[in-house]
Amino acid sequence: MSEKGLTNISLKKINKSKVYQYIYRKKKTSKQQIVQELQMGLSTVSQNLNLLEQEGLIEKNGFFESTGGRKANALQIVSDFKISIGIGILKGMFHITAVDLYGNAFYTDTIPLPYSNTPDYYKQVTDAVRTIHGDSIHLKVELIDKFETYYRDMSRMYRDRSLLPVWKITVDDPDHSCYYIHPETATVRYVNSTARWKYWMYTALHRLRIQGLNSSPTLRKSVLWVLLLGGTVCSLSGVVLGVRYIERKCRKKTRR
Repeated sequence: MSEKGLTNISLKKINKSKVYQYIYRKKKTSKQQIVQELQMGLSTVSQNLNLLEQEGLIEKNGFFESTGGRKANALQIVSDFKISIGIGILKGMFHITAVDLYGNAFYTDTIPLPYSNTPDYYKQVTDAVRTIHGDSIHLKVELIDKFETYYRDMSRMYRDRSLLPVWKITVDDPDHSCYYIHPETATVRYVNSTARWKYWMYTALHRLRIQGLNSSPTLRKSVLWVLLLGGTVCSLSGVVLGVRYIERKCRKKTRR
């Protein structure tokens, strides 16, 4: 693909993101307001609005008052396109709350249920999660006895506390939600698409918290030292080459 093609694709993504972010901030707006505020062409805005609506990210909700011509459609984001769910497990009950993209809680419930490390208890927790996601969403519940990429060994932070086995609830939703519930402590870890991106962009690449290396601290530290030394050598080489380049330039000027 040519450099020009890559630039055009990037520009389209940027414009699409700008239109969506503007609608998100305004909460309700019109096509003409977007054109004026973002200083984009009408055809560009219309194309991006059509794409966002096809993807289910925005929707039309009524009309604005007429200013002499045809009434303008009121545009807004689909606030529950993605949601976040929080579960708090206590001794005699558990709380469950769901918030939309604006952080508004659209579902909250407290279920009186004494905690017990039994399949029946986790089934009731799963049923509560299913209530939010809907009956059509597939949930998979399993008890895992080994660490995974997004559920890694954190025994240094939780000393004298076993982190395995753990109940894993996988939700087949657009955000690829996953819950890890520890049977002894009732600690809940929630993972979604955003958390996975953050993991790979920082934790995995910067700290090498990768599944194969987590199980062997010595190997992980060895790889880290090799990479750090390699980066140091490259940096020093750049400094040396830079100094030599400046020296050559100075000699040429002196000769002249």
